[in-house]
Amino acid sequence: FNKREEIQMDQIRQTVAMLGEQIRQSNAYREYVEADALYHADAPLQALVGEFNKARQTLMDERSAGEKDMAKIEQAQKSMQELYDRIMKSEVAQAAVQKQAAYDKFLQQVYNLINFEINGEDAGGCSGGCASCSGCH
Repeated sequence: FNKREEIQMDQIRQTVAMLGEQIRQSNAYREYVEADALYHADAPLQALVGEFNKARQTLMDERSAGEKDMAKIEQAQKSMQELYDRIMKSEVAQAAVQKQAAYDKFLQQVYNLINFEINGEDAGGCSGGCASCSGCH
């Protein structure tokens, strides 16, 4: 970078730091962080997640084996599905998934706003007028 580009990049970093702070103050972020902390603090739920990960690893190992044992593959798939169903019965897991989806949607809206400011067009189809939009307000 030359001196001018360095100054410009420093200004961008400062602006991004302010944007990051605004994002961290959003309800979407705070609710996601809270739900994620509860999810990771739930010991019985994490035990199920550990079992699920072991079943997934078994499935991947069996699928990549030279001689595939279809019975083991089917058992691993069945085990994974049963564990997934048990995990998703947890209100804590459901909340974590919902809050993650809401936060992802929020971040996509932020990206669309940045894209609009840079390119004059929004990946989400924004026409520039807010009357028909359901995302920003």
